[in-house]
Amino acid sequence: MILQNVLTMYKKKFKSETIEISSKWQRADHLYYINDIIKNNTVVIDSLFNILDIVNNSHIKTNNKNTMINIANRYSDPFSSEGRKTIEEKYKAQFVDKPKRKVCYFSLCPSFSCNLACTYCFEEDYNIKHKKVINRENLKIALEKIKIEILRIREKEPETDIKLELFGGEPIQRSNISIVEIYLNFAREQKCSVSIVTNGYELRDHVLTLIKYRDVISQISLTLDGPENIHNSMRVTQNNKGSFEKITEAIDLYLRLKINVSVATNVCRENINSLKDLFEFYYKKNWINYPNFTAYIGQVASRTSKKIKSNVLYEGEILEKILKIFPDKKSKWLKASFLKITEQIASSLGVSFGQNEYGKAKYHYCWSSSPIYCGYYFGPNLETYRCVVSVGNQKYSLGDIRNVNYKSFSSSIFNRNIFSNKDCLTCNIGGFCSGGCVLERLCRGKQMCQYEHNCFEDFVNRIVKSQLKNLLSNKEFVTK
Repeated sequence: MILQNVLTMYKKKFKSETIEISSKWQRADHLYYINDIIKNNTVVIDSLFNILDIVNNSHIKTNNKNTMINIANRYSDPFSSEGRKTIEEKYKAQFVDKPKRKVCYFSLCPSFSCNLACTYCFEEDYNIKHKKVINRENLKIALEKIKIEILRIREKEPETDIKLELFGGEPIQRSNISIVEIYLNFAREQKCSVSIVTNGYELRDHVLTLIKYRDVISQISLTLDGPENIHNSMRVTQNNKGSFEKITEAIDLYLRLKINVSVATNVCRENINSLKDLFEFYYKKNWINYPNFTAYIGQVASRTSKKIKSNVLYEGEILEKILKIFPDKKSKWLKASFLKITEQIASSLGVSFGQNEYGKAKYHYCWSSSPIYCGYYFGPNLETYRCVVSVGNQKYSLGDIRNVNYKSFSSSIFNRNIFSNKDCLTCNIGGFCSGGCVLERLCRGKQMCQYEHNCFEDFVNRIVKSQLKNLLSNKEFVTK
């Protein structure tokens, strides 16, 4: 073996690392290559092992069919049985060597009705006919079942965190509030915290009810999609009135009450250019100086549609805009929540803005396909669902709450990882995508794969190339 050096990305810096050069050439079509960063060198990205190297071109060659590399014992090898076994062992090791603490959630949707008519609402596409509030009998059945689940978890898996949630539809509205109070009281009895996902429109109206349960409310999550004119064009009431004023008043109130408030912005083509104005509004309101305030940047997506909607942005487009607003690559109060296939490399480059992917195990696309998070959402008819996007769509229901348990997703369509499709292991972004969103694959098949490739290529061109050039030009970020 001949020993040589490469530059490799390590903790947001490049360091020199010794590699072995083999006399044999190994097939390496599954690696991602960037050729125009440094003369006579290629950036090599191994998505399966999350490696980013800068390699001299003499170690890479391409014939008519395949790309070959002669660097030994460094990159994944999904083309051989031994290499696949190593990848499988790496997958299993994450649950043994340093296993993450598991989380189990039970999320009540009191009804699927809503007081807003948001322009991009995915639940509207499901044509949900039953929008009545859960009746007391069904609620009693559900809470008795969840109580049994909680007892079982605390007995058999005491290290698992148990969390309750309110979702919808819209949970915080007059027609639901008595049910909400019963659920919050149940959480107190079970010594569980509750997070509330709400549009915030009626949040101020029900403060006297909610404040009684501030000891169990861990967080209130609501949405502002831009400054007033933009937000009111995207998130209107059922009577076509703006919702901005009532929501911002609610944020003011709950911040003063010292309840944790997270404000999400779902970014698309209609509002991406208003982000700076929205953040300036946060400064003006002084929200950013509240320790209980966090802002999140999300993404309008088309998970269950046959075609990607024209207003959907690539992850790189959103991050590029945020980096222009925060050129120092960080913020104390702003976090990303839109990075999926690009999250690992964004984190390596130090531009992930604190995105928390705790629930996503390695080689899984998101938390809903991962064994780290257990549990389910449940609706008025006691039907259960695995993920946010599936809520309300009977086609993706896990079944009646009486017939499922907190681990039922593991025998459903949502139990999916990179090994579920043989093509994913040999794909050059396979380790980052890990098979993609379960629902998108069902709805769009191979079109989803092409979209994810386009998304990653866009990210490379917009973000990766410029960030690598900046790092390499700064001696502080290149170490021996």
